[in-house]
Amino acid sequence: MSVKRFLGPNKRDVMRQVRAALGPEAMILSSRHTDDGVEILALADDTLSALEAQAESVEQVPQSKQAVASINDQGDFSALAHRLLAEVQEMRSMLHQQPAAKELPSSAVEADDGQNELIRWAQAAGFSSALTKSLLQANEQNPLAPADVFKTHLQPAIKTPEIPVELFSEGGVLALVGPTGVGKTTTTAKLAAHYVMQFGPQGLLLVTTDSYRIGAQEQLRIYAELLGVEMVALGEDDGLETLTPRLHNKRLVLIDTVGMSQRDQRLTERVAQLRSAQGAETNTRLVLLLNAASQRDTLYEVVERFRTVAKENGHRIDDCIVTKKDESAQLGAAIDTLIQHDLTLHFVSYGQRVPEDMELADPAQLVTTLIESTQRTLAEQAEFQSLYQHKVITPVLPAPGEAAALRVSAGFKKLYRALHDYSPVFSVLELAHDACQRGNTQQGYPRLAAAHARAEQCLTDITVAGIVWPKATPVARCKWRLPPLPLNNAGYLAAIPLCTDFAEQDAKNVAMDALEQSFSASYHLCSGLPEAEQRKTIQRPWVAVINRNHRVCFDEKAVAALKLQGHMRKQSLHSVRYRNEPAKLELQYLPVNLPESDEAFFLWFGVVKSTQREAVFVRRHWLTPANQDITLTVQLLLEQLQVDEMASLSRQSVQALAHHFEQSSHDPALVYCGVVMAGLLVSIDQDGSPVGKALRSQLMEYSGRRGHATSGKLMDAFLQLLDTRAAATSVQAHLSSTQLEEV
Repeated sequence: MSVKRFLGPNKRDVMRQVRAALGPEAMILSSRHTDDGVEILALADDTLSALEAQAESVEQVPQSKQAVASINDQGDFSALAHRLLAEVQEMRSMLHQQPAAKELPSSAVEADDGQNELIRWAQAAGFSSALTKSLLQANEQNPLAPADVFKTHLQPAIKTPEIPVELFSEGGVLALVGPTGVGKTTTTAKLAAHYVMQFGPQGLLLVTTDSYRIGAQEQLRIYAELLGVEMVALGEDDGLETLTPRLHNKRLVLIDTVGMSQRDQRLTERVAQLRSAQGAETNTRLVLLLNAASQRDTLYEVVERFRTVAKENGHRIDDCIVTKKDESAQLGAAIDTLIQHDLTLHFVSYGQRVPEDMELADPAQLVTTLIESTQRTLAEQAEFQSLYQHKVITPVLPAPGEAAALRVSAGFKKLYRALHDYSPVFSVLELAHDACQRGNTQQGYPRLAAAHARAEQCLTDITVAGIVWPKATPVARCKWRLPPLPLNNAGYLAAIPLCTDFAEQDAKNVAMDALEQSFSASYHLCSGLPEAEQRKTIQRPWVAVINRNHRVCFDEKAVAALKLQGHMRKQSLHSVRYRNEPAKLELQYLPVNLPESDEAFFLWFGVVKSTQREAVFVRRHWLTPANQDITLTVQLLLEQLQVDEMASLSRQSVQALAHHFEQSSHDPALVYCGVVMAGLLVSIDQDGSPVGKALRSQLMEYSGRRGHATSGKLMDAFLQLLDTRAAATSVQAHLSSTQLEEV
């Protein structure tokens, strides 16, 4: 028997060694974590013949005689396969019988298993070895489950100020520092807005030293005007002493500094310019901004380099703000950096909206988010391990015609049937997923074409009541645009792209009136205001989302939509389901015009609030034709909010598929599959019927996740389901080919 031992830092590396040494037909006998890494014991291909000989020679065992007789009499290849599996499992049990393990008390073994599980969690979370060791030491006396360890020991280690708004309470000069692109200008505006809401605009001065980035000073100036705050732009060679004449009656000075890499040699001189003027009562307080989406090594380097430069110039860096939380798939690196460098976390920023997308640091919330992402990572690792085994281990073939041939759980079958019964679009998703598996190859193109054809068939089976029009620009941080999507009679998204070449098409070139006539649509939901020429051709009711700074005419003055809230008439309160939660919508409206236009519109302002907790989900502005029925308009606004998540969810779906298949995130098959999946998720989430509720419950149960049914959790269930189907289809094909070869 050629049993060989392989050792490496992780399973991927060890599996690569196995394939290189023993070939793709090797059998894995055992896999375990050791102090040195991951250990795998494997059998070479030549051992299979020895196993077959052994299976025929053990005539003294009654069960073996029966098995061999069955093979000889019936020619049943599956019985031989089951026999081989039994032999391999027996060998595995023998290999695992180690005397040292028997001598250990059961409590010690359980504790060791618990510590190993904690190490797996820490590694999945992205923690450093130093933080992992401290968690292991803290968990020795009273062992807890990994999630409880995070809550009990990790959460208190995240340092926050004793006073929630301590940055504002002392006043003085605050300078936001950090590398390029971390979000200093937007964060400065958010801090200024929070300060104004608490103390008013009179005591605040905004300062920008960013003369490098085009439009940076103008961006902060616009925010200053909206807040009614004074702003000063310093030149490249100006020091803080030039601000002395403007500091009269100013309680707080916020400085937006120029972004520089931690490796930029000019960093020292830029920080040196932040020295307070001679005679100032307090020194400039530096607040470091950390990008939550950065790698741990990068964050460590940023903190250490900026601290070193600050110290050389008489400063300290003890305070920080974490930005781009919404762009981070895993918060472990940021949390590790905060704890290991003893930084005080004041705020967490998670979007571009000012000031909504920033909140006070909440360690409990950060740890909860970390636990959820870590569980997701562990599930993905388990799935990858399963895929590796499918590729490396010779499959054990079930008997022909057996119901268990697909080797899938009852939960899979139940959920699979439920999704097929729920929507014919699920079959489109299956074909698109098949195309993703085959990649951008000659095998993948027919599958994608089949998905297009199936989608067109589905369109003939539904009544298109409305059309959802995306923005004319690409989805945020993507190279592709969303296509127009249909809504059925119930107002739910049908998730069928109305333009099959949407990965390349320019939305402005799609004629609204043409699709309106092709599908007899009754209304339009627009993510942006249609062009003037398009508005002339629209024959059906419509609503359009606009930016809060969009300028409209009121009382013959052109002003930003945001500034007209005090003039609006209140509308009634409405119930709505927004991003997986029940909510209420507070509406106001006002008659307006557009600058240089005679068209009459209603400007709408809506606030979506949770009905279960104190939270504002979103604030939104719309424009609608003034001659449109108010009751119908309100209904369209509610439907527009229901599809509000489509763009972000499509991006998440495509990125998840790209990571899973290791392909480009703008591959046509991936984009098509991701958009269809996102549309199905939105439809299921918004379905308040018993069928929709039951389907959400089944998806959560299948995903193995707990808590509230969020879109991310439902997406995990979809991905697991599609992977299981693909594996089952592969086994089915293997069975069929084997049977043909035997014939």
